[in-house]
Amino acid sequence: MAEGPIETKKDGPELFLYPPDMKAARPAPAPVAEAVLPGLDRALVTAQWMRDNKETCAFRKNHLASAVAACDNWLNANFSAYNTALPSNFRTTATSGQKDLVLAYVGMRRAGILQVEGA
Repeated sequence: MAEGPIETKKDGPELFLYPPDMKAARPAPAPVAEAVLPGLDRALVTAQWMRDNKETCAFRKNHLASAVAACDNWLNANFSAYNTALPSNFRTTATSGQKDLVLAYVGMRRAGILQVEGA
C-alpha cells in the first residue's frame, strides 16, 4: 500500500506519494509571482534541504537558513533579468510557476540530483 495522504477531487481520489521519512510532508503552496517566501516556508525549505543533503557540511544550520533567505531574496530581486533571458515565446506564454520550475530543474540537474530519461 502506498504511503501518503489522499486528497479527493471531483473526478476521483488523487494519491500524493511521499517517502516514508517525510512524516509531516505537505504539498507545496501555489506559486506566487515575484514574492519572497514567508518565513515558515523558508524554514521548511531549510529543513527539507537538511533531510535531503547527503554530504558532510562545514556550516551551521543558521548559515544554511541565511543562505536560503539570500537565495530567495536574490531570486526575487533578479526575476526580471531571468524572465528577460527566457525565449520570448516561452516567456509570454508560461506561467510564473512554470518559469520557476524550469529554473529549479536546471539547478537540480546541475547539482546532480535530477534524474532524466534518456541520459
